[in-house]
Amino acid sequence: MVLVHGLAVSHRYMMPLAVRLAARHPVRVVDLPGFGLSGKPARTLDLPEMADRLAEWLETADAAPAVLLGNSFGCQVAVEVAVRHPTLARGLVLAGPITDAHARSAPPADPALAARPAARGSLPGAHPPA
Repeated sequence: MVLVHGLAVSHRYMMPLAVRLAARHPVRVVDLPGFGLSGKPARTLDLPEMADRLAEWLETADAAPAVLLGNSFGCQVAVEVAVRHPTLARGLVLAGPITDAHARSAPPADPALAARPAARGSLPGAHPPA
């Protein structure tokens, strides 16, 4: 498993989780380019470039295919790796993903379904508001 941090943090943010997961799984924690202990790129990388750099690392470190666990912006990087380099991602875990509401790829839910109240007891422990 490879843990991918979000913006404004580094691998250090993911270390407590890495320690817990390492008791059961091999875990690697990376610093995206320009963060933590990684080198600073000559210019700011966009999302596809960030994903390509992570893909290069996965191959160089002989860490692929890997389950990629992304946090915040790390979710976008992990998904982009899976889309651009599908043989390198065995699976994805997305913790606290960020989204761009203006770039939705699926139509919004049918308003008629959203307005219909849930039946009491339809989900264990779920109750409609009183």
